[in-house]
Amino acid sequence: MSMPQETLPGEGIQGLLQALDEHVEPGLDVGPSDIMVAFRALDQLLQAPPANQEIFREVVADVMSKVNFSPSPPDAVPLIPELQKFTPPTAALRQVHHQLGPLQNAPQWQLVQATHGAMRDLGAIISRAARGSKEFWADARVQGFIRTIGQRVTGVIARASSSLYADLAKSAGQVRAQHALKNLERTSRTLRNRDQPPSPGSPSTPTATGRSGEAASQPAEARTTGQGDRQAAAAKLRSPGAPPPTARVPAKQEPGNRTKKIRRKRGLGHGRGR
Repeated sequence: MSMPQETLPGEGIQGLLQALDEHVEPGLDVGPSDIMVAFRALDQLLQAPPANQEIFREVVADVMSKVNFSPSPPDAVPLIPELQKFTPPTAALRQVHHQLGPLQNAPQWQLVQATHGAMRDLGAIISRAARGSKEFWADARVQGFIRTIGQRVTGVIARASSSLYADLAKSAGQVRAQHALKNLERTSRTLRNRDQPPSPGSPSTPTATGRSGEAASQPAEARTTGQGDRQAAAAKLRSPGAPPPTARVPAKQEPGNRTKKIRRKRGLGHGRGR
């Protein structure tokens, strides 16, 4: 089984093992080989789900038939704290598990249980190997690996929940289970999108002006041209030989014309002598 490709430096299993070697003295109970066994078990499940939802259930059913899987409730053993913030709440998983009843044997839900359980086991082994080392957990390679694993498992949970929800919706049964699955899918997708890094130039990214998206919305050429014009005008005013700026003076009015306008405004005619 191929390893997950590193999308950013230090976010792969090798980076985590290097950090373990650097920060933690070797122990007698668990070590790198145990971490690799647990990682391969999880990776096998993460590679399984296809992108095509129409064949999702069939592929997952085939994979689960070949996996040594013992179903257990989602809250049987808690996740390590480092993984909890990247995965759906246990309450949402427990609600679906309770509402499904006999449908807990559906391939999609078996995949959710198996993937969540494999992640839980991997986290527990890593925690035992780390032996409370704060330097290990603070290492960027470890944090990147934990975040990546959490995001991938959350993505599988979202897709499996969506597939099982679609099956139940066709039969118009298990309404409470449908609601629980929809809530789990929505929670998982929101959590996965929240943990994605913002793309450069997005409207939520602050610009140099301190206003979101305002300066970025203008073409670079227009911003450069406008700035150049202002600088040229300022330099021209500062040059020694430049004439001082002239103020606009209102046109001079003859006294007679002013008097006539005032008389007209007041409604006075030329018949003063009457």
